[in-house]
Amino acid sequence: MKAWDWDRLDEVQRLFLTVGGVAVQKTIEHTRYMNKRNFSNLNLSGAKLSQADFSDSILVGSRFDRADLRKVNLEAAKIMGSSFWKANLSWIEATGADMRLCMFEDADLTEAVLNHARLTSAELRNAILMRAEANGANLEGAHLQDTLLESIELEGAVLRIAQLERAALPCANLRNADLRGANLTHADLRGADLTGAVLEGACLEGAKLASTDLDENGVSLRSALSQREPARARPLAELASARWNRLSFEGRDITRTT
Repeated sequence: MKAWDWDRLDEVQRLFLTVGGVAVQKTIEHTRYMNKRNFSNLNLSGAKLSQADFSDSILVGSRFDRADLRKVNLEAAKIMGSSFWKANLSWIEATGADMRLCMFEDADLTEAVLNHARLTSAELRNAILMRAEANGANLEGAHLQDTLLESIELEGAVLRIAQLERAALPCANLRNADLRGANLTHADLRGADLTGAVLEGACLEGAKLASTDLDENGVSLRSALSQREPARARPLAELASARWNRLSFEGRDITRTT
């Protein structure tokens, strides 16, 4: 069962899963160690679970909408199909976690550690991933429209056919990332490091690329806590395999002639 199948449950089933969620919250008041357990399909909406240890646990199809999950340990956890709508996941440790088909719309993942996590087809629209670490993560087919990804680490990540329209990626590390077929229409890539990134078939229509982290008014696009320096923009000649007719390069509007 996926978290969004909740409406298909009858009242008794909903009550049972909600009571189970309340029991988890009560247990956490006495111990933060909840690792290597099965918490699938529970309703933990609005739960206060900060600093809990769910590493190696199974949380498939659970609801964490608006939950407080700051500094939670989800390392190697199986969380497929769970919902984290508007949840606070700042500073979580989720290295190697299986988050396929999870819903993180409007969630806060500031400085989250998602290295080598599986986020295939995850829903991350309007989410905040400032200064997050997702090196080697699999985000194939993920929805990242209007997402804030400033200074994110995505080195070696898989972003094939990911939807990144209007995503803010200033000073992002995309070295050696696989962006084949990704949609980066109107994405902000100023100061982003695209060294070695595979851009074949990626859509860069209306995207902004520059060797600076400053916007049109000279204001830095980097947050004060960012430790990344703006990288040099990928040369226009190396964008030939991508799809675009017009984009902004070093502050100039460029129209493709071939």
